[in-house]
Amino acid sequence: MSFDWLASLLPLDRQGDFSAAQLPDAASAWASASALLACDAQHLASTIAKHFDLPVLGDATPSQKAVKLVPASVAERYQVVPIECDDHLITLASANPADTDALQAIQFISGRVAHCLVAPPGAIDDLIQTHYQHGHLSATQLNHAHGTVNQTTLAVKGRSITSRLTPQTAPTEKLFLLILREALNRFVSDVHIQPFVGGAAVRFRIDGVMQQIKSMPISVMQQLVRHIKALSDLDITNTRTPQDGRLTLLVADEDDRDLRLSILPAEGGERLVIRILANQADASHLNFPRELEHAINRAMLDTSGVILATGPTGSGKTTTLYSMLNQLNHDAANILSVEDPVEIKMTGVSQTSVNPAQGLTFPAVLRSMLRQDPDVILVGEIRDSETAELAMRAALTGHL
Repeated sequence: MSFDWLASLLPLDRQGDFSAAQLPDAASAWASASALLACDAQHLASTIAKHFDLPVLGDATPSQKAVKLVPASVAERYQVVPIECDDHLITLASANPADTDALQAIQFISGRVAHCLVAPPGAIDDLIQTHYQHGHLSATQLNHAHGTVNQTTLAVKGRSITSRLTPQTAPTEKLFLLILREALNRFVSDVHIQPFVGGAAVRFRIDGVMQQIKSMPISVMQQLVRHIKALSDLDITNTRTPQDGRLTLLVADEDDRDLRLSILPAEGGERLVIRILANQADASHLNFPRELEHAINRAMLDTSGVILATGPTGSGKTTTLYSMLNQLNHDAANILSVEDPVEIKMTGVSQTSVNPAQGLTFPAVLRSMLRQDPDVILVGEIRDSETAELAMRAALTGHL
């Protein structure tokens, strides 16, 4: 699916920038062209429509008769949506009116002559998600999931955008918020959105164990990942290198939660992992046996020594350590932490994120912390012998 024709819509001095860009799909091509033209998707749609002498989709919605003529797999493959039809013609919404393969495929399948309307890729994905719900993850399905977080109280805040869950929320935006709502209700530590052969899936890590929640078409996943990247101010056109980002999850009458994003290119598309971090660690969710809880409390009474928290991803190591810091955190204590990165921001604790590019490695920061007169030090990871040696030395010299 080539979008080289989009270069002809750009000023001559910008056409080289567009041609040199890595543009794997319609969303990337439109995003790149919009940036170079300094316009939004709707204005670009009008420009493309004028170039091809075609109408823009506008407010038209697909008729059920037209949708039934084109299988979901074909609509997803060619990123088109049938809008209306009669006995001789079928009208399609497309972000790539130059895609003759798509037109020929639709004409062959429907037995009708195909005509195009121009629509942005986001609108195409939303229409596919809305009108081709064939057992995949949908906003309607998640809306009826069990849970305690009311939809009107949930929002996600990026650097410049706040996304709220309301009855008027756009489908892709709503899907993301509903996934987060279900994750909160199930006490999920990590949300995985990833491509598989023939589709994509949403998976939750609960108590350290991965659980598949729902499947979705690859096109829906791609649109969902682009929406999340845009919300967190990441580069939506970059699909070839890893990216990291952060968002804040706002829930009424509860503490905000930080969301840590990790995006990795993979076969079939980008995979996204969202780590859900509580701004206040709550040990009540850990369900420790009473004997173990007493043992931990006794260990915290010591002014020196080492307390190690080990376990698989999502098993509660961070919550355990921060719940301990909560109990140790008072005016008479000097508490420092070194982490990669800082996961839960805590008042009264001096927290440092490692940054190897700036020389802030675990050993370097820990060595400096020992000169800061600490009472308690939290080391987020002990992965090398030097960090382990420094941690043990600190424990033997009057630090916890």
